Amino acid sequence: MTFRAKAYLKRRYFDSFEEYRALYPDHMLYPFMLDGAIENIVFLELKRRGYDVYIGKNGTKEIDFVADKRGERIYVQVCVRLPEKSDRETGNLMEIADNYPKYVVTLNDLDTGIENGIKVVHLYDFLTAESW
Repeated sequence: MTFRAKAYLKRRYFDSFEEYRALYPDHMLYPFMLDGAIENIVFLELKRRGYDVYIGKNGTKEIDFVADKRGERIYVQVCVRLPEKSDRETGNLMEIADNYPKYVVTLNDLDTGIENGIKVVHLYDFLTAESW
């Protein structure tokens, strides 16, 4: 199985959360847009910490973020909550055969823990962690 990180991002990420809110002022009225807001927050935090950020592809599956900084790499999936009876958020990470840290960032406290070696963390804990 081959894994590759795209050298560019196809999605639109904003330089600040204010830009996001300016474009989507009523995003809290549309729960389906919450995923995009969380992704943007995680993207900004990865960039703030000095990572080069890519979208990963593993066959037909996509990894939200592949972040590299001076020889270290992390993989990050973002979701509001883990879907029940589905490995949609963790399955693509489990298929990656290296030993770099893998995270799923969520808003649901009940989803947090470790699942098959993948750290499932709340957004707040991810943002405030001293290191990953």
